[in-house]
Amino acid sequence: MPEDQAIPVRCQALLNYVRRGQEIDPVAPDAWRAAEFGLLIAFDRPKMLEERLRLWFTAEESRRGEKNAAGSNRRNLADLWRIQLGRILAELDRLEEAVALYESAGTRDELSAQEWQQLSVWQHALDRRQDMQNSIRRSWKHQTPEELMSDLSQALQAWQNSPETRTPQSSEDVRLR
Repeated sequence: MPEDQAIPVRCQALLNYVRRGQEIDPVAPDAWRAAEFGLLIAFDRPKMLEERLRLWFTAEESRRGEKNAAGSNRRNLADLWRIQLGRILAELDRLEEAVALYESAGTRDELSAQEWQQLSVWQHALDRRQDMQNSIRRSWKHQTPEELMSDLSQALQAWQNSPETRTPQSSEDVRLR
């Protein structure tokens, strides 16, 4: 459903219900936000989703100071919404903005190994080779030992099965891991 078309009445009623839940539920507003997030994706409303994600991560940023003073150590919701916004912006072919959002979350070490890999792909598309290589290295640091072992085993298998392998040499990325 194109974004310029109106949301059907029943869907809009559901969206209004979820938004009202965010306003009146002091215990679990994040659950309501997650529900709205899913609905906006299902309704294919990237612009509306972008607006809401910006609102949410800005609100969480302002709350972060209060939470840090209270000693909270749960994952930063501002970065969670920022990462989701980055994905939406990348889907909308706004890679520069998506990369900036991911890099911002990365400075606080909030990206997973897969998110670092995704960032490296976007940096490659923007021809930022050095940043791409740094992101790949950061993704390795965030892998579990099992994931790292699997990746190294695959690289070894590819090397062993290559008809062009003459001498025992490994590629630079394998040595860096």
